Amino acid sequence: MEQCRHYHDSIVVQGEAVGMACSSDRSDPVRKQASASRLRRTISLLALRLAQYLARALLTALSEKRHPEMVPKLRRAVAELKTRQLTLRGYRLGRGCRIFGLLDQVNPELVSIGDYSIIGAGSAVLTHCPIKGPQPVRIGNGVFVGYGAMILPGVSVGDGSVVGAGAIVTRDVAPRSIVAGNPARVIGSVSAEQVDQLLSRLKEGKALGEGRA
Repeated sequence: MEQCRHYHDSIVVQGEAVGMACSSDRSDPVRKQASASRLRRTISLLALRLAQYLARALLTALSEKRHPEMVPKLRRAVAELKTRQLTLRGYRLGRGCRIFGLLDQVNPELVSIGDYSIIGAGSAVLTHCPIKGPQPVRIGNGVFVGYGAMILPGVSVGDGSVVGAGAIVTRDVAPRSIVAGNPARVIGSVSAEQVDQLLSRLKEGKALGEGRA
């Protein structure tokens, strides 16, 4: 009986210790704050995704019904929602970016994209390498990255540059350069006037390549 009583008492003491530990964990303000922060971030991402979906649906509807006066505003809204969503994930994005391609998900904090730059559909910006490790990528202001292009780790693309479709950029690109090929090489340049025209259209919410009417 004495042994049973001692055994019972030890279980009670251990149970109380576990209960105190759990209570301590629940009352830990640091853990509570971290949990609340993750919850707020998740809710914000879901809200932004929903708003982005609704804005795209409205944009499609207005385009079909031909309300050109509303389309630029909605384009800007969709771009801003996408930018906010990616910023919450750690990417450093400027104003008016249009991100249609893939940004590195391993090191999002190493991706920096300037104001009014476009990352085209099917393209990718990479910041991780199995040999050299993580390396930052900087894309300047008013840069256009064409369809299917790839920006490799450690590369900087200067302001006002154009990266051609399918290009593989392995080294830095000087400002206002046009590069294409694999590996990408300079095939031309962009004038200051052309850069201003592109930026003007982007700030107005217009799509590049569409009619100016």
